[in-house]
Amino acid sequence: MDDADYIVDLTFEITTTGYDPTRVGRMATRFAGYLPEGSEPIGLRTPRAGTTGVATISVRVPDTGGMALALYAVATSLELTAAEEPEDLVSLGELSSAVIGVARH
Repeated sequence: MDDADYIVDLTFEITTTGYDPTRVGRMATRFAGYLPEGSEPIGLRTPRAGTTGVATISVRVPDTGGMALALYAVATSLELTAAEEPEDLVSLGELSSAVIGVARH
């Protein structure tokens, strides 16, 4: 079998409009530090500051035990990151979808 990584894509519906200009960068840095070794954030899209809308996060995770563990690792990293924010997980909005795929190389 070829080596494979997993691509985990999470989509959130952001409903809060509180604006902290340093929040996204601060959270992105912490989030990357919580990911499993060899993981790589490959995409982040957020609504324009002060607006509601859809936010997406994409991460490449090395295969260290299957799809479920890759998804769990990303979700846990996100939860740990959000726990350090003043509004905890509420500040992220509602998770509307989680998709995981295989990236062969």
